[in-house]
Amino acid sequence: MSSDYLKLVPANPHYVPDDTAQEEAVAALAALLSAGSECAAQDFGHVAFIDQGENIEAIICPVCSKRLPLHDGPDAPAIQEWWYGIAEQFEDGSIERTTLAMPCCSRSIPLTTLRFDWPAAFARFELSILDPGIGENLSKEQLAQFEKILGCELLQVRAHY
Repeated sequence: MSSDYLKLVPANPHYVPDDTAQEEAVAALAALLSAGSECAAQDFGHVAFIDQGENIEAIICPVCSKRLPLHDGPDAPAIQEWWYGIAEQFEDGSIERTTLAMPCCSRSIPLTTLRFDWPAAFARFELSILDPGIGENLSKEQLAQFEKILGCELLQVRAHY
């Protein structure tokens, strides 16, 4: 059975809201998206990759802006191999110290500067809900409500597993 998640993460990857704000945000998200379940806040203790699961379509180079598709095109198998080799490093918590050579322009960049289609993020804190019952992201007004509660600008990541 497949699962969909809505993940809200601070734009500043190091930011972690205080416990009271986290509890308030969990309650507000569970109330707003009552069709969802497993609403939770998590501090990973280090900057982690907040992935989009099967929704990943491409990686976008922050240097040359080339779109590196993971599923379509003649380069997709090589890009997949490159990306999955990098992704293996995520488990040890050393994301912030990881640099990589981009296959498109050979430039060395910090891993945390990569961009993704569909969006993904790098963050220490995540607010998430399983199967939120909405087809799109939160509206600007709804997102602003959670930014106020958590005290930071937020990014939305939609994940499918």
